[in-house]
Amino acid sequence: MATSSQHSRLLTLAAREHLGSIGCTQKGRSRFWFDDHGWWAATVEFQPSSWSKGSYLNVGAMWLWHPADHWVFNEFDRVEPFHEFHDDAQFHYVAAQLAEHAAAEVHTLRRKFDSVESVAKHLMKKPAEGLWPNYHAAIAASLIGDMRAAKTHFDAVAAIPAVAPWEWVSDVQAKANRLAMSFTSLANAREAIAVEVARTREKLGLPKLPNMADLWNSPGETPA
Repeated sequence: MATSSQHSRLLTLAAREHLGSIGCTQKGRSRFWFDDHGWWAATVEFQPSSWSKGSYLNVGAMWLWHPADHWVFNEFDRVEPFHEFHDDAQFHYVAAQLAEHAAAEVHTLRRKFDSVESVAKHLMKKPAEGLWPNYHAAIAASLIGDMRAAKTHFDAVAAIPAVAPWEWVSDVQAKANRLAMSFTSLANAREAIAVEVARTREKLGLPKLPNMADLWNSPGETPA
């Protein structure tokens, strides 16, 4: 949500210096920034508090292979506790420290998730409990051709009870089932998931990628 408060202005100025300079993009005039890598994005939020002026710092990642019309943290880490605003001079320093820390975390994520293989390894070794961890692990496994692991995770998605008021779970399960049945080879899995990525990018207002066929062969570099 856009705000004209002084502490938010200081955060924006600091983020432009430290995040903007390394290729990250601010979402409108909000406290949210992202680092676009085609099929995934690093996500940064200078999260406000409902009670005090100031900011937390959250950094994570969003996998763009499940269409959504809003940004989410599929990977989430609160890397800084709440820092309260007292005055301009004090918070000018705080904002700079938060933005610098955010930039360092983005660099870490760029190295950690520099390929489809590295993301798949990360997701498949995590304890896959619940719908979304299994869904994302299934997609990642499919992208590297590990169809046995993909089936295990897709089966786990199918086994989750869809109870009121979470009927949307059934929709995700139905989609997962359709994908699982269509992923008969690495090539058609990558082709189908590229379509999902393109839909997500459109919903988020991100630019179209010039060649979706090469999406999985690149190291996840930020599109030009």
